[in-house]
Amino acid sequence: MTTVSKVLNNKPSGLKISQATRAKIFEAAQALTYRPSFSARALARAKTFSLGFICGDIHTPYYAELASKALKAAETRGYHLVMSLTEWNFQKERDCLDLLLGGKVDGVFMVAGGLQPGTSQYEYVLEKKFPVVISNAKIPGLSCVRNDWTPGMEQAVGHLKRSGYDRILFVGYPLPPPLADTKNQAFEQACGIHQVQGSLQTVTSNLNDARELGIRLAGEPARPSALIAYSDYIATGLISGLREGGLDVPRDMKVIGIDGTEMGQFYHPPLTTITGNIEKHARTTVDLLVNLIEKPEMEPKEIILATELIVRKSA
Repeated sequence: MTTVSKVLNNKPSGLKISQATRAKIFEAAQALTYRPSFSARALARAKTFSLGFICGDIHTPYYAELASKALKAAETRGYHLVMSLTEWNFQKERDCLDLLLGGKVDGVFMVAGGLQPGTSQYEYVLEKKFPVVISNAKIPGLSCVRNDWTPGMEQAVGHLKRSGYDRILFVGYPLPPPLADTKNQAFEQACGIHQVQGSLQTVTSNLNDARELGIRLAGEPARPSALIAYSDYIATGLISGLREGGLDVPRDMKVIGIDGTEMGQFYHPPLTTITGNIEKHARTTVDLLVNLIEKPEMEPKEIILATELIVRKSA
């Protein structure tokens, strides 16, 4: 039984198991149409071997890629990923967390900001030391993995300045309090370092709104000739609108996105972007979460990942 368990679960052990024995086990499993029973494992070990993933949506490229990479990272560590989508609503985030806290998962990966001090869910997580890791938000007393947008933004603004652009527009996205807009903060800091004139406009996450903003920008004679968008997703909407308004990217407007999504390199023109390395972010978050699960004595930890500029044809 031990030999079969080690082979089927692909777990390292001190046992020397020959390839012939492994082949016999897999042949027998196939003949018996055997599938591992996660419910049985959960009963035997008092664990579900499942991780919760709470996110506002997965229809935008960044969050779709993050969810996909998190799924693979969880499987590598022997866990399932249970996904909950909340439409970026703080109350829905807490409601989803309530459901997951009821023994359905061993820990939660949260791409959300609703778990704030003063909420009953926050107090429960701290009191019980329930494993939770927050992605790209810093909440007191909780583990988090977040991107430092400062180095990537400094590279982006410096790249535009060296190309002759000293007026740059940042197209941001309004975040609900108390969440901090670290991308805009990094932009303002980079403009100060490189002595360029930075300005800000905001847009919703609706792609058509970004397109309409691009059309309006194309009709403004005094517009800047370079912009940095809050995300690759928003950047594609802006480029569509700029083109509709009669401008060419990159000839008439340099456009830089943020996030480093895979789709950016296949857009036309391929997007210059500030990347946070989505795969590394997902893997680091899952690894930290599993470590918190498997080492209950572990204290909350903050991991900060650097960002960098990837130059392509859009800028």
